[in-house]
Amino acid sequence: MFIKGSRYRNLSESSPVDAEGERLQGKDLRLIAPPLAGTFLHTVLQGDRLDLLSFKYYTDPVKWWQIADANPQEPFPTDLLDRGPLVKERLVLGSPGFETRLRQLEEVELSGIAQVSELDVTSFTDAKPVEASFVETTLIMTYPPATATHQTIVSKIESVNVGFHFLHAFTYRDTPNTIEAFTFDDPATRNAWRNMVDKLTEIGVLELTSMIVEGTLDLTYNNAITPRESIRTVIESNGFTLEPETTTFPTVGSKILIPPYQTV
Repeated sequence: MFIKGSRYRNLSESSPVDAEGERLQGKDLRLIAPPLAGTFLHTVLQGDRLDLLSFKYYTDPVKWWQIADANPQEPFPTDLLDRGPLVKERLVLGSPGFETRLRQLEEVELSGIAQVSELDVTSFTDAKPVEASFVETTLIMTYPPATATHQTIVSKIESVNVGFHFLHAFTYRDTPNTIEAFTFDDPATRNAWRNMVDKLTEIGVLELTSMIVEGTLDLTYNNAITPRESIRTVIESNGFTLEPETTTFPTVGSKILIPPYQTV
């Protein structure tokens, strides 16, 4: 039984057979219409509600779902509007400790043993160094041929001064030198990342997506319960810093599409 004006009222019905061989009558799924032509944008204000916007633009408060259909960028229709104390952010993190130890390895530990360079990524227009990552980093070592040099470099990578973990190496000759690519990761920073994510969950972060390869966290939290400063404290206590690329996704002030009124 659906109220007059319900978007489900006129849907076709079917009677599929369930696992026990019985037929249950029900409504078919409502297909969301393809994007409609229209360029009118509403700037979200504090206190906006979908039913009030529907009344404002269509003089019909139950047609709010047409606005929701036209703006599928959020998983829940109410997220299109003012979330109140809820904050959604993408935090880009740096690891000063990792960077310091990487420079220690390149400039001190391997000094006099090998010439160190970073791995390059090549595009159609140019080549640029691959950004170092504590998930997996590769350095190119050039040194005079010597059997013991490989193991010496591995020992320097895993020394107590830097604490990296050697993964693998690839060697090729470029007469008269040997060129070898050493790949390693950083267990200490990996563990710190894991501890940070666990602690953020403990202090009340509502949604958290960890992308360690990119060094980013997508967070949703209630600022009235979990202040941003407490999130920053957890991040910094685990040895990470907030980078300038950090982004807040505000709802108030954003724009949503108001589609033409539909009669269906």
